[in-house]
Amino acid sequence: MLQERHIAYNSIRTPLSFNTWIFIALSILKASPLLLFLVLASSLVGCSNPSEPWPESDWSPYPAEYGMKVQRSVPVVMDDGATLYVDIGYPTNRSTGERAAGDFPVLLTQNQYMLPGTNSSVFPPMKFFVSRGYIYVVAQVRGTGKTEGPDGAPLALDMFSPRMAKDGAQLVDWVANVMEGSNGSVGLDGCSFLGITQLFTAAELGPNSPVKAIVPACAGNSYELYFPGGMMAATTELYSFTPGMVIAGRRNYNSNVANQGQLAERQQRGEDEAYNRDHWQARDTINTVENIVANDIPVLLWTGWYAAEMKDAVKLYVGLQNASAGMPIKGPMSSEQPISGKYQIIIGPNGHGEGIQSNNIKLQWFDHWVKGWNTGIENTKQPMNLIELNQKRWLQASRFPAVDNYTSLYVDANGTLTQTIPDEGESESLTWTKPRKEGGKIIFSSSSFTEASLIAGAPSATVWARSSNANMQLIVTLFDVAPDGKTREITHGTLLGSMRELDADNSWLDAAGNMIFPQYKFESDSYLEPGLPYRLDIAMFPTLWQLESGHSLRLELTTQSSSKDCNLTALLDRPRPCGLTDPQKETLPGGVYHVLMGGDTPTGIHLPLM
Repeated sequence: MLQERHIAYNSIRTPLSFNTWIFIALSILKASPLLLFLVLASSLVGCSNPSEPWPESDWSPYPAEYGMKVQRSVPVVMDDGATLYVDIGYPTNRSTGERAAGDFPVLLTQNQYMLPGTNSSVFPPMKFFVSRGYIYVVAQVRGTGKTEGPDGAPLALDMFSPRMAKDGAQLVDWVANVMEGSNGSVGLDGCSFLGITQLFTAAELGPNSPVKAIVPACAGNSYELYFPGGMMAATTELYSFTPGMVIAGRRNYNSNVANQGQLAERQQRGEDEAYNRDHWQARDTINTVENIVANDIPVLLWTGWYAAEMKDAVKLYVGLQNASAGMPIKGPMSSEQPISGKYQIIIGPNGHGEGIQSNNIKLQWFDHWVKGWNTGIENTKQPMNLIELNQKRWLQASRFPAVDNYTSLYVDANGTLTQTIPDEGESESLTWTKPRKEGGKIIFSSSSFTEASLIAGAPSATVWARSSNANMQLIVTLFDVAPDGKTREITHGTLLGSMRELDADNSWLDAAGNMIFPQYKFESDSYLEPGLPYRLDIAMFPTLWQLESGHSLRLELTTQSSSKDCNLTALLDRPRPCGLTDPQKETLPGGVYHVLMGGDTPTGIHLPLM
């Protein structure tokens, strides 16, 4: 069950969203490529905010004790002869400015962001932690900054590859056992790319490693982050926008442009990288879970309801708890399983890289696990700390999904959503076009709710439809409609008809047998027979949304994303389909669909209502 914590939500002034900075940066790029991602990275720097309260305790940080001195561009040689470079922030005596005596625990972050036009990291070591008795190390990952191959050869950035994970493990060994001043106890820190690398590094390590805890903020990676429902998201613009590789620094720029360009071409042609095959399986963060738990590394996840990685972060929490309890990592949690305080998640009201990431909470986590102090942060039976989007109140939960029985609402020919399966019928035509154009949208509405209801989890949709051609693209969007007609989007989901094959072993059913969290294989296309009915089970993004008394629900079916959902300002929002591979361009245009309803082909939505 969900439990409310009676603590006021601090309305804080957050920086511009990561997405907005990208839009600004790309606009600036037209005049000066060297300025690209300078402003982008600044939003990540700003995503730490110490004013946000921890939802469960009154723990507060102790005063700073040390100053900081930075040693820059220290070389670290990998086993294949490549050289990475690190900046090291050491604690200093605040009176003399000299290195403080003794050994200290280490916080390590692995960074790809360089100051445009240079080979210097955007992120300095964090004085907040150094001043409280940590050494903070910022490592440039392979293919970025000053990093170089044997004999000085250039390198390419291959994000989240097995080689990068191996580098991470070797960096951990170096900061624990070679670097001067280390006491051998290590934590991993960082947001976005700097968060995702923590997961792969922690999985690469063996048991009894120097890493005692990680905080992968804004972190999660999977095929669907780039190909929601099997179609390219705005995120894939990063692959084809080769000047954007200025993010990785000047030295390896040409290598990165060539590498990213080749990947983009393979995806566009519909080759292996356009499917959830070896390339994406090796980079899926859910596949790190079993090793992280086996290595006994506590994890504090941090994301926002509107962030691109949010669904992956929720899956990570479920997977960590399930692995700890000896259950299948991709299955649902049960109400009977034991819950571990070693694996926690915070979900705020924000998007990617913005909002409420708090150094205070991270310090409490690292002090507990890395320094071995009892800060009390482990002592919870409800490790999900969630902001309710409408009410801006913190709620706590232990498991996902939060309910065993979903509430199903079915569409009918009158355009309504009802709890009763209607007689068989068929919708008006739905055309493969933009939602504002004729035939681009079908709307179904519920009656007003007589009492407040909480949508706590991931809604899903079951759509029966037929197409005039060999494929089908469907987007389902759920809205909250106030009595005055004002609408707010709650969540959405999408699926390509030719990618409809379910991963039956890992898809979730509720107690009544409804498909509530469909998972897909995305390994190949299975094209449609024109005119025949097909069932599409469509996963929607998790949410925590209170539907107030007197409000109603609206379900919209569309076939394409709107232009505003596919520009660069939406780059790291919850992903939507925004581009087509070459094979999809041959099978989708011109499609006309009819949604089937009632009888043996009931189209509807399944809601985790409390």
